[in-house]
Amino acid sequence: MDMNTRGFFEAAEADRVLGLRGKRLADHLSGEIVRIIQKDLLNFLLAEPLIHEDSLTIKESPHVMLRIETIHTILDKFREVVGESYSDVLRIIGEDIGFSFSLDLFGMLQEMPVPIDYEALLSFWCWFDSSASMGKYSYTLDEERKQLTISLNNSFLILGYKNKAHRHCSFFKGYIQSFLRTSFSQWLSWIELTRFQNPEKYFTVMDIHEKPTKNDECIFILELQEENYPKIRKALTQSMGSVRTGDLREAAQKARIALERAVKQPLGYEDDFSLSYGKLLRAYKNEGIKLSFKDWVKAYDTLSDVMHGDKSMDRNTLRSVLFQISKVIAEISKLKLSEEKRKRLIEAKKEYGIFRK
Repeated sequence: MDMNTRGFFEAAEADRVLGLRGKRLADHLSGEIVRIIQKDLLNFLLAEPLIHEDSLTIKESPHVMLRIETIHTILDKFREVVGESYSDVLRIIGEDIGFSFSLDLFGMLQEMPVPIDYEALLSFWCWFDSSASMGKYSYTLDEERKQLTISLNNSFLILGYKNKAHRHCSFFKGYIQSFLRTSFSQWLSWIELTRFQNPEKYFTVMDIHEKPTKNDECIFILELQEENYPKIRKALTQSMGSVRTGDLREAAQKARIALERAVKQPLGYEDDFSLSYGKLLRAYKNEGIKLSFKDWVKAYDTLSDVMHGDKSMDRNTLRSVLFQISKVIAEISKLKLSEEKRKRLIEAKKEYGIFRK
């Protein structure tokens, strides 16, 4: 369906739109989340010499909810093994799943109407995740304060746990932040491709904080910021679209462009300025700027190998690479570059710039 003829829906219509294909979407999300949590945590546990698969009593079942007890067993064993790192690792798993399902959801929505604004997008997501038995979601968006509040009740991860309602909240912190950050980016790019007037505000998700409660309700506060570098977002979402269509070389190329723009644009450089990506990263590092430099280099090298045919990669593997790229690019949104450092980096361009005679 042509992007310009799909139509739009408002927040009040989210349940109707979900009903168009909702059951299949919800069943897909529900089943995949249980499968991924089980797979990732089980793989970690079986790598530990003191844990044996028989002790986890894993049994396959075609019914998602029947396997929740299996998830609880794995989570409890996992918590025993990793100790204080439990919350951090569970959040990373949530981030991975949130990114992946944002890509899946937007891929399945290609033939459906487009949310007309943030309220419609958030309403659809809350209806969708609630229908997928993730829990009961609701939200409050304050665009003026740039704050989004998510309320989650009856999370599927706490079913059967008494007095431990917030034991797995770190998973949902990762899931919600990653899903909404990725979904906001994809939605903005969708809106720009339609004939509808562009949004007044281009939000990106920055940080997420949990607000403790005494009952089973989990409340998360997300800090929003108007995006600084839309061209970075456009290249990254184009890459996501190419992954969905199976054009992996194109996906790698667009993702690499996103990385290059992410190091150029804080200094005011556009695509036509040629430079050495690695040398510019080294210049950032020499200025004491905090970035995950190893991850930046690894992502770029991996994409270059795919583009040049030196490395083959299937769709799922490239999706994982895109997840890592989305995380490092998010660091640029938080980058506080002083005018003094920015000036020094620009003055040092002879060290990283490529100048043709």
